[in-house]
Amino acid sequence: MRTGRCTLITYDRSGATVTMTSPLTRRDNTREILGLTREQYESWLKGDGMIQSIMPHVSRDDREFLITGYTPEDWAAIFGGGK
Repeated sequence: MRTGRCTLITYDRSGATVTMTSPLTRRDNTREILGLTREQYESWLKGDGMIQSIMPHVSRDDREFLITGYTPEDWAAIFGGGK
């Protein structure tokens, strides 16, 4: 289930730059996701498979960001702790 809202995604040779609105802060956050292709992202959006199967090389934090829009800092604010 996706909870975040992607506001912008651009692709280049190294991967994708993704901007999502955080459900927690309502701020736009941008992450560089190395190796992410348009084909992988669109395949996942269509429901062709689980995100970790379609994008195994993408970090857990980046996959979580794509799914929910939450950054690691958001999770720290929700559950305590910090970086």
